[in-house]
This record gives sequence, structure tokens and C-alpha cells, in this order.
Amino acid sequence: MYVVPGTTGTMSYVAWRSAQISCHEASGMMDEPLVRVVDALSSLLRDHAHCDLAERLDSRLAVLMAARQGTEKWEEACASLHGTVLGMGGLFDLVLADGPTMPAASANEILDELADELFRLTRPTR
Repeated sequence: MYVVPGTTGTMSYVAWRSAQISCHEASGMMDEPLVRVVDALSSLLRDHAHCDLAERLDSRLAVLMAARQGTEKWEEACASLHGTVLGMGGLFDLVLADGPTMPAASANEILDELADELFRLTRPTR
């Protein structure tokens, strides 16, 4: 769980990040779990000085937001995201440093949870 800045309660990072999305960004696609996880990962990475990887995730997020689930573009974006989790330099290899809103230990715990969820959500079904 993540301690929300300015509060004494805890909630998941995805729920916290979702609450930060402005009204004009919140479309029906923000209800899609994969979109929420990619958005949360991008934000977490950016907050912990991994802007290059956050930008790659943002480009995949843009494809997801523009494509309909089940289309070829959606499937290609999922395959690309799945590859982001594994391999050298993948999300499972990252170690985050302290950031402006949370210490490294919390950030790495959240990163592991989000990477696991991204892996699960993008696993090929065929």
C-alpha cells in the first residue's frame, strides 16, 4: 500500500494515480485496467528519474487510448508492453531511488506490483 501524500490513509498507487487524472484526460478508456497500470507505471518511473522508460510507456499508452481492445494495434501495443517487463533493462531489473513523493523501498515495492500486473495483463492469450 502507498501512503498518499497529504493524508494519513493508504491506498493502491493505481488508485492514487487515477485520482490525479484530470477530467479532460479521463475517458472511458481510463476504466481499462491495462491503461490504468501503464499510466501508473509511467508516473512512478517519471517521479523516480526514469523518464526515458516513462516516455516509452507513454507512447504505448497513446496507442492503447487510440485503439479498440482486440484490434491489431491494441495487440501490438500489448506485445510491446509485455516485452518492457522482461529482459535486460526491463521493469523487473529496475531499482528506483528515493523520489519526491516516496522513499525507494516503497517505490520499488510498487514497481514490482505494477510490473507483475502489467506482465499478467499483457500475457498473450493465443
